[in-house]
Amino acid sequence: MAKDVRAKLDPPYDHITLRLKTMPNGERRAGLRHEESGLSVSITDTLSEGAGGWQNSHSHHSGIIEVYAVQVGWVVLAELIEGDLQFKLHEAPCSFVVSALHPHNVFVGSETVFSTIKHGSAEGASDWDPAHDLDARLAIFPDSGTVLSAYYRQ
Repeated sequence: MAKDVRAKLDPPYDHITLRLKTMPNGERRAGLRHEESGLSVSITDTLSEGAGGWQNSHSHHSGIIEVYAVQVGWVVLAELIEGDLQFKLHEAPCSFVVSALHPHNVFVGSETVFSTIKHGSAEGASDWDPAHDLDARLAIFPDSGTVLSAYYRQ
């Protein structure tokens, strides 16, 4: 069951929102967002039993950059590059960057801890758009075995 807690902090930190969320796949997230600038920092873990899997495919609006830092475990980055589906394995300790307007998703291995920082500026409440076409292409890779197999076959 997904749980979602949001709290706006008290002054003088009232421009910061705290979010704690447990996703249906068991993934746990803790995040801070600076409301005036849009900067967000989150820590994600899949330390609970059976946790892990794909996140939601998306691309960030122009001007937004997302930095990932894998502290424990591994993630596989899936990207659509000129229509081609490409996979990149990132094992701890490492970091990588995903640029704006670039459809991507990450498969998070079990027992993984990583953080993301989104920075830059975007208009409106959301800084990303869903990439349903990428989600559809990734549906044939439902578990870590098929994801890692696809990575090693490239």
